[in-house]
Amino acid sequence: MKNHFIKSIVVITSITFLLLGLYSCSKKEAANPIVLGNEYQGGFIFYIDNTGQHGLIAHKMPTEVTSQGWGCYYTDMGTTSETFGQGKNNTTYILEHCAEPNIWARLIDNFSVSGYSDWYMPSLEEMQFIYDNLHKQGKGGFENHTYWTSTEHSPNYAWEIDFANGTAQRGSKGNTYQYAIAIRAF
Repeated sequence: MKNHFIKSIVVITSITFLLLGLYSCSKKEAANPIVLGNEYQGGFIFYIDNTGQHGLIAHKMPTEVTSQGWGCYYTDMGTTSETFGQGKNNTTYILEHCAEPNIWARLIDNFSVSGYSDWYMPSLEEMQFIYDNLHKQGKGGFENHTYWTSTEHSPNYAWEIDFANGTAQRGSKGNTYQYAIAIRAF
């Protein structure tokens, strides 16, 4: 009888520790803010690198902001890239080579929210990640509208993505009806 009692206590104690361990792990996972789609550091996480500690955040620019569009219509920027990870370089290049005052690249470069002011325009591939990892999942508050990328198509056009269907298309750099998204690394 005594052995049966001791075995029961050992089993109950083991189960208790197991359950406490599972509860503790689930609490740690729930407390981790670095999850795709979570709101974090002024925007929504749309990409996480393989360390699980760094990634990219997107913030929809206010639609009431007045812009002159992508800017520099009839100007061949020539060196912007579609590639994931090149949005910051593209934005810097646009700012250095397009003097127009109210273009999206400049408005985003001057943007600040939640204490963060290191925002830039996404490249074409980065914008596709925003569409796939946020908008299609109902995260980020994006509308079914076209959004500029920092990737130039030609002297008169730049790439945009239509969030109604995820299609990449060219838009006239002088159009002012497209929206914009600011991104930043964390």
